[in-house]
Amino acid sequence: MKIKKFATSCLGVLLITACAPATAPQPTPDVNAIRTSAADTVVAEFTLTAAVIPPTPMLPTETPTLELPPPTDEPIDLAVVTPGTAVPCNDYSLMPVPWM
Repeated sequence: MKIKKFATSCLGVLLITACAPATAPQPTPDVNAIRTSAADTVVAEFTLTAAVIPPTPMLPTETPTLELPPPTDEPIDLAVVTPGTAVPCNDYSLMPVPWM
């Protein structure tokens, strides 16, 4: 009789626990939110570092002055164009750049 009550009790506990609601799984974290949080942390570290470093003083610089020639009444030739010396566009060549 004791075995029958024990078996019935175990079966009842098993049924009750089987019908219990399962816990909901954790939602997957948003990767973009993690990246944004990491970027905010980096920016905050830069701000803290910049606050500690004293600013470098600006050294006074001399402003160059432009010296113009005295005005004259003579006309100045700005461009001299000789007819018949035009070079067609397809005869130009590109010069190599020294740093490439």
